[in-house]
Amino acid sequence: MPSRVFAAKYRGVLHVHVSKEPNDWKPYKLREIRKIYFECADLRELANRIDVSPPLVRRMLTLAGIDFARDLYNHYLAKRCCGTLAKRNGMKPATLSKLFKDNGLRVFRRHSRPAIPRKKLQKIWRRAATINGFVRALGVQWQTAFAIHKDNSLPAPKHPPKRLGRPPGTLTTA
Repeated sequence: MPSRVFAAKYRGVLHVHVSKEPNDWKPYKLREIRKIYFECADLRELANRIDVSPPLVRRMLTLAGIDFARDLYNHYLAKRCCGTLAKRNGMKPATLSKLFKDNGLRVFRRHSRPAIPRKKLQKIWRRAATINGFVRALGVQWQTAFAIHKDNSLPAPKHPPKRLGRPPGTLTTA
């Protein structure tokens, strides 16, 4: 696999050069890189086509002035999981997230709250009647269900939670 990528003028035209082996450089014209980039579905396919690793493809695209991070972000916003998108493009989710943040793009939390209309939440709450039932119905963590309950001003549970242990002020000393 190639180990180096850099941009330089070759015969008066700016090229991105890739080292396949020591002292073996292949120049790519910027328009050639753009053409191949727009023909490929993802960065991994582009890496296979040029025969370089995905990190070097990202470096090549950066040197060629192609805003591949914006294209990846558009896929991310189209309801694609960050992990799946990263895997398809030959990187880890943390790398993709860092790429977005470095380019000033917003990255959402991994497990966001489900977007459920208020009326539907009220209906689910009436059926469940307790936070634990609400948790099971929504399929989320207890704290998330409690926050959704609080944020949507749903009525208090029919049966207030029981206190475990001694009531305050009844501690005896021996």
